[in-house]
Amino acid sequence: MKLDANRVAIVTGASRGIGRAIAIALARKGVRVVAAARSREGLAALSADVERHGSECSAAICDVGSWPDVAAAVQQALDRFGRIDIVINNAGFGSYAPFLDADLQEFHELMRVNYFGSVYVTRAALPAMLRQGGGHLVFVASVAGRIASPRHTGYSPTKFAVVGFAESIAYELGPHKIGVTIVNPGIVDTDFFGRDSFKDFPEVPRKMMVSADDVARATLAAIRWNRAEVYVPRGLRYAHMLKVLAPSLFRVGSMRYARKHGMIPPISVPPVSST
Repeated sequence: MKLDANRVAIVTGASRGIGRAIAIALARKGVRVVAAARSREGLAALSADVERHGSECSAAICDVGSWPDVAAAVQQALDRFGRIDIVINNAGFGSYAPFLDADLQEFHELMRVNYFGSVYVTRAALPAMLRQGGGHLVFVASVAGRIASPRHTGYSPTKFAVVGFAESIAYELGPHKIGVTIVNPGIVDTDFFGRDSFKDFPEVPRKMMVSADDVARATLAAIRWNRAEVYVPRGLRYAHMLKVLAPSLFRVGSMRYARKHGMIPPISVPPVSST
């Protein structure tokens, strides 16, 4: 798909991090942006940046885990621009904790935002794309949606769900000229890791961080060339291939790495409940 001023893109989680970087990158190409996020201040700053790059921005206060919010944001896009060409399903958050210490309510919230947010936005925007005769859906998943890792029992399953949803819907939409791309970033230098639960995240993986701009560049290239899936950095693709081809070997190696870097905490057996 050619990226220019004739295109309109909805970007969720657009007020910061990867979403913000993608929104700015699209604006530089002239694409008009509908920026959806919960932060009014963040959206105001983003809108100003988009307009400084010569494009238009419509800011939508939106919790992607709320169907009424999503429906209103999509309608706002159609009222303002009359079309939707690109959807960037990016909004989400993470958690890093041993399973027995994790807040089970947070598991529900992770699934509500990370997975159902993508489902809701896709469901709301698709009718317009079908009427237009084409479009492109992007799902910013994670390498954690292909390769699980310790202390991600809440987060990783939501990204596996996003990947499964994207792969399934791609078959339905292929005949209708609607592209579907899965973007799998590794560790990205954003405030994603600023949450309290990540205070024990080891330093060695942090040194492998890529920038949000790296993810944005890969995403725009994937839209341009209608790529099914991209990894950032690209070398993560080979880690996933090894897992698929030799799962037992991969798990042994991953276990050794995780233990070496203190990623697997000791588990104390919970006492038997008296109730």
